[in-house]
Amino acid sequence: GNGRPTRFLCLLCKMLQIQPGKEVVDAMLSAPGRDATYVRLLAAAYLRMTGRPAEIHNALSGMLADRSPVDVRGPSVWERTHVDEVA
Repeated sequence: GNGRPTRFLCLLCKMLQIQPGKEVVDAMLSAPGRDATYVRLLAAAYLRMTGRPAEIHNALSGMLADRSPVDVRGPSVWERTHVDEVA
């Protein structure tokens, strides 16, 4: 790999620094459209790191049926997967 963090990880670290309110995270989780797939995943990752188990389950259960394609960086290459496999 190139040893540099992805933009996604940089944004996740920034979210951990600014600690957005529940309303902001909920808005990100419900962002409409295919263009917002990574925004929803970013909110899901943040919630998994900061939320309580019941809150996480309730908020992310809808993502389990989302088959939108996403690109994920593996150890040496980018791989295509789906939201329900990552969330």
